[in-house]
Amino acid sequence: MEQGTEISLNTAQKTHDVIVQIKKGIHESFLSLAVCLKMMKTKEYYIELGFNTFEEYCQTPEVDLTVNRCNKLIRIYNRWVEDYGYEIKELEGIDTECLDIAQSQATSENYEEWLEKARVLSRADLRALTPGTIQKKLNVYCPNCGKVFEVNKTSIYNVKGAV
Repeated sequence: MEQGTEISLNTAQKTHDVIVQIKKGIHESFLSLAVCLKMMKTKEYYIELGFNTFEEYCQTPEVDLTVNRCNKLIRIYNRWVEDYGYEIKELEGIDTECLDIAQSQATSENYEEWLEKARVLSRADLRALTPGTIQKKLNVYCPNCGKVFEVNKTSIYNVKGAV
């Protein structure tokens, strides 16, 4: 590899690492935000601030979040922290959309498994594992025998040792 390419690859990797850290920080902040939003909603602090509804409060220019997004963050907090006893630190860095998808499938028997899936899988992969999702078939070519096999995404994750 040429020196210019090595420098470029090194810079690219460093830039990628910064992006990943910033993204992790965003999700950490969302969980902290969820705590405050829950207090604002459940204790009706928004009324003390002169707002008639929680939705009205959420739509202020300073907050500028949809009530659906606020409720989603509260739902994530309720499920993972209050119901299953996780510390916010344990959830930091996990994509909030992945946490929401996982919490919708988690039960008291399988919540650890769903949390791990939220930690390691993409949003699309998690959605593919939820009931009611249309499963697209993948055609997998075997270079040894030359056959083409039709596989659905769910079966990929059910391989022994896979998440």
